[in-house]
Amino acid sequence: MTLVEYINQIDPIRMPTVLLKAGEYVLGTSITLHRHSVKEETLTQVWVKGFPYEYCLIHDTLYTTDSDGNPKKLSIFRIKN
Repeated sequence: MTLVEYINQIDPIRMPTVLLKAGEYVLGTSITLHRHSVKEETLTQVWVKGFPYEYCLIHDTLYTTDSDGNPKKLSIFRIKN
């Protein structure tokens, strides 16, 4: 499903996969996470156009964030490669 299809749903589908194209999201600051149990990971802030929320990108997966910008839950949005 595209972002336009998602926004224009009349009978919303619960938890669809929404593929975002270039121009439908904005990347922010990136930081490198150093964890004991996992290799280094890069976390990048992401904003989806039309939504007032901050998301974070780790590898190729988007997550919703808590009030501090930390990953919270898996997002329905995916960045189309």
